[in-house]
Amino acid sequence: MTAKNSNIDTNEFNDSEPLTKIEISTFIFLAILSISINIAVIDLGKKLIVEKINYIQIKDNRRDNQK
Repeated sequence: MTAKNSNIDTNEFNDSEPLTKIEISTFIFLAILSISINIAVIDLGKKLIVEKINYIQIKDNRRDNQK
């Protein structure tokens, strides 16, 4: 297939307009939101691990007290 017959637009990205302030603000907002969600999930995971460790320690203490 020759270049004459191809339907590929080589200027597809060259003619794009610069980002508007709203688009930039939206991108920044979504980036901050994503980071916040990741931090919240990590924090929740840490709390769950601590709770599991405490539960195991309480269970071990009860078993030791029964002996």
